[in-house]
Amino acid sequence: MYSGINQYKKIIVNTSSPVENIILLYKKSIQSLILAEQKLINEDYSAKGQAILKTIDIINLLNSNLDFSQGDVAKRLHEAYEIILAHLTKANTHNDLDSLRNAQKWLKDLLETWQQIARMV
Repeated sequence: MYSGINQYKKIIVNTSSPVENIILLYKKSIQSLILAEQKLINEDYSAKGQAILKTIDIINLLNSNLDFSQGDVAKRLHEAYEIILAHLTKANTHNDLDSLRNAQKWLKDLLETWQQIARMV
């Protein structure tokens, strides 16, 4: 079952535009943080940590693929990712719900921006 799902995901990623892939990554990171919030509220700290780490992995992936030769946008995205990572670290180490929600808000705002870009492309 999982191999079929994983194959489907590979097809989507391989046939999507870079902007669509970025949108997918943002959506996945937001889903992971919604799960992390539920786990934090239910005091399932291990599952909360795993969900936050998924988002940290996604943000690190996005951050490592920024092309700083393309101007100020990459620098601003890098700064936003660093802020998100700081919120996620605080949320994870201190079980801080406000920090978790702040990270979600940043990601939702970035997702909305990328969705607007996708409509223009």
